[in-house]
Amino acid sequence: MLTLYLSPGASSMAPHIALHETGARFEIRSLSFAKKEHRDPEFLAINPEGKVPTLVVDGHALTEVAGCLFYIAKRFADAGLLPANDIEVEAHAVSWMSFIAATLHPARSDFPNLWAHHDRMMQRSAAQETIAIEQVIGYELPA
Repeated sequence: MLTLYLSPGASSMAPHIALHETGARFEIRSLSFAKKEHRDPEFLAINPEGKVPTLVVDGHALTEVAGCLFYIAKRFADAGLLPANDIEVEAHAVSWMSFIAATLHPARSDFPNLWAHHDRMMQRSAAQETIAIEQVIGYELPA
């Protein structure tokens, strides 16, 4: 069983959407940053960095968005999230995921094509399902 530790509105939304895209069975554990649940000893025992996303696979934790996404794409290859059997293409995908996480995501700059891509992506059924689940949990980011 896969368990995704997430916080609504955080970067953990990307692997949450990816898991829905694959149709995989998984459970979620939501952490409130506002209540500092990511600093609870129980969670720190799973991920000492106290960050989301954390994807627990057979008792082992995977962290960071790119790591979680790569694992999901490879484990559920039939979903077609990553081209199969081409190491160079896979390396480019990891490179882009790292660039997005480290450069574009924090910049939140005015990139019309990027926003258009975002808007198209958010219309996908997996994204809509994720949004609905995370809205029910509620967004509790720190003030």
